[in-house]
Amino acid sequence: MNRLAAARWYILAASLWLLAFVATHWPAARFPKIASGWNQWDKGIHFLLFAVLAMIFSVVAAKFGKSAPLLVWPLLASYGLLDEVTQSFVPGRSCDGLDWLADCLGAATGVGLYLLLARLRPSETAQS
Repeated sequence: MNRLAAARWYILAASLWLLAFVATHWPAARFPKIASGWNQWDKGIHFLLFAVLAMIFSVVAAKFGKSAPLLVWPLLASYGLLDEVTQSFVPGRSCDGLDWLADCLGAATGVGLYLLLARLRPSETAQS
């Protein structure tokens, strides 16, 4: 991966993480009315967000070594826990263990998918 491509992955990862942080720490009363119906999808949104984060972070981590993507799961699981705990200080938000479980399962799925796809992808040395 060249430097420009790597920089794009870093920016994508940081942007998505920042967006997730802002969205989860925004006071509930300030959400637009359109978002009020999304409560039924809460766990699915957590799962999907952390799966996507894990896949993107795994791409970035792979730049540092083949086994580096395995560090993504504990990083995101820890962040998910911190995110849930700090939400309890935001008006209209609460700490929910099931949200954290969805975060952890999503992160594990994202890392697993990345590792599976990386395994199926032909290596660069085999192509040359």
